[in-house]
Formats: sequence, structure tokens, C-alpha cells
Amino acid sequence: MTGTNRDEAKLFLAQDPEFVRRRFGFLPHIKDIDVYNSTSAYISDAWKATAVDEVAAVISANSEQKVYAYRWDWDEGATTWLVDYSTLIGAGHGMEVTFVFDDFDGGILVPGFYNEQNSPGRDELAREMRSYWSQFAKTGDPASGRKGDLSQWDAWSNNGPNIMILDSISSGGSKMSREPMTIAMLKQRLVEDSDIADTKTRCSTHAELFLKANSGDDFWNEQEYLELGCGQYSPWTMEFVSE
Repeated sequence: MTGTNRDEAKLFLAQDPEFVRRRFGFLPHIKDIDVYNSTSAYISDAWKATAVDEVAAVISANSEQKVYAYRWDWDEGATTWLVDYSTLIGAGHGMEVTFVFDDFDGGILVPGFYNEQNSPGRDELAREMRSYWSQFAKTGDPASGRKGDLSQWDAWSNNGPNIMILDSISSGGSKMSREPMTIAMLKQRLVEDSDIADTKTRCSTHAELFLKANSGDDFWNEQEYLELGCGQYSPWTMEFVSE
């Protein structure tokens, strides 16, 4: 089984002063919501491409062993006048672990993240996840959970739905879907992204995603970097820029 969270990067961006400032020294405030969401999407989608799609495709093409993939989309962290966790953290890195172990009191150290409003949806999703995980641990196949009462979780296939989207009923519920994300798709998106206003930002994003972020020789192609107009920038010395 392999999977990612839809907004993996937000947990880290939320702690980065380049993207989030602290009002009164402790209240997080996103500086530029569009930049924040765009940066998170690129990093999170690259995470999915390298940890799920590319891996599952190789294993399924070269082995009889079945692969089960998921994307965790629950983004209903509490929203108050102090902080909007649904936007700041979203379906952030590691947040699904609390659901698997049903530990909403001690499993996360974010004050006020869980409340009475998001309790019904998260409790039901947690029940579903524990059912899938325990069935997988017992049989090697999450199927339709321990009691057989959940949506059928099918093995990875290069044709048709191949990933289980895990989410609350209010957001569409858990269901099989096809949400492809490969490195080639991500590179093309970066080339065509009209919201990136300057070459340096495009170049730094390319370098972060395909050279520095645990990719290296697997996905880095210097010629592609140069064709973006990045020859004047060293890919090792640039960082993401917010402007």
C-alpha cells in the first residue's frame, strides 16, 4: 500500500516565514494565498508522482504483487476568527495517521484543530480507514473493509480507477478514482503555468522539484532546465520565491 495526502506540503509551508507571518508573535497568517496554494500544489503533486504513481506503475508492470494506492483529502480542520486550519494545513502531511489510530486527543499537537463541528465526518472517516487498514494487514487486500460494508478498494491498474480517495461524506466520501500525476505531467504544467510571472521563480521551482527534492538523476534533465531559460541561474543556489 502506498499513498499521499493531497496537501502534503502545507504542514511545512505553514511553518515557513517566507509564506506565513505570525501576528502578535503566534497567530499564523498566510502572506499570499495564491502563492501558498500554488507552491503547495506543486510540491504535494510531485510527492504523489514520485511516491505513488511512478512507483505503482513500475511495480504493477514488473510484478504479480498487487499495489493499493490512496490519496487522503480530508481538509476540515477547524476554522475560527483566529485561524483557518482548513486552508493553512488542509490535508497536510501526517494528518491521516491520527485517523488510522483513532487518537484525536493525543495524536496531533495543533491546538483547536479538531472540534465538535468536524467530529462527525472525521469519526466516520477514521472508522473507514481503520477497517481498510486492518483488512489489508490481515489479508493483503483492503477490499471493502473488515465488515465488507465500504466501497471496494481495487488494486492499482493503468486502466480505469486506480486510487482510493479518502474523505468525509460531506466532501464526496471515500471512492475509487483516477487522479494521475506523473513527473512528465508536472514538468509540462510548470512550462505552461501562466500564473508564474518571472523566469527565476519558474527555474527555482523546477530545480526544487526535480533536482533537490529527493529526485536527482531520476528526474533531473539539465537540457529541460536550460530550455526554460534558466541558464543564468545555478539550480543549487536558488530557493522558492514568493514574489
